[in-house]
Amino acid sequence: MLLLTCGYLAGPVLRSREVLVSLLAFFDGLLFFYFFRFPAVYVFAHELTHFLVAKLFRRRTGRFTLGNLQGSVQVDNPNAWIVLAPYFIPFYVIVAMGIFGLTQLFVFPSPPWAVLVFAFVVGLAYAYHCLMTVVAISHTQADLHIFGPTFSMALILVCNSAILLLAMLLASAQWSRAWTIFSTLAMRQGQSLLQLFQPIP
Repeated sequence: MLLLTCGYLAGPVLRSREVLVSLLAFFDGLLFFYFFRFPAVYVFAHELTHFLVAKLFRRRTGRFTLGNLQGSVQVDNPNAWIVLAPYFIPFYVIVAMGIFGLTQLFVFPSPPWAVLVFAFVVGLAYAYHCLMTVVAISHTQADLHIFGPTFSMALILVCNSAILLLAMLLASAQWSRAWTIFSTLAMRQGQSLLQLFQPIP
């Protein structure tokens, strides 16, 4: 339902010049990062995301190690959000958004070229997140087996869809329309499920 809601919102969003620049950067990024993956950069973001989400849940953390191809962070009693966070939190997108937000404190409104540069960086960063997430999952990450592959993949897909929907809402400011679409789809889905359990006459 989240993806269907995104589909209904896509038309108005795609009329935005900034979104088109982000999409161009995203597809260019997928091609570029397919050949140049910078694994150490991904490992840093992956382990730091584990660490930061663990701190949000007030878990005790221990040894933090980073390498060119792998890393680890010790977390006491990790939950599913901590274990799977790097697969649905686009670390470098959030960093880019934070930097852009700080610049807004000093230069507001931002010049059009700066907004387009920000849009391009966000698209590139999200491409890196998506590609490296697929690569990590395809290499049978141990993270996915802690709570079971089925549950883990479901949570990753739902959270990534929710982030995509949030990004579209921020780009289009269609909050009320999105809620109407989502609630309508949810009711239809619920009615379909109820019909499955009705006795056959």
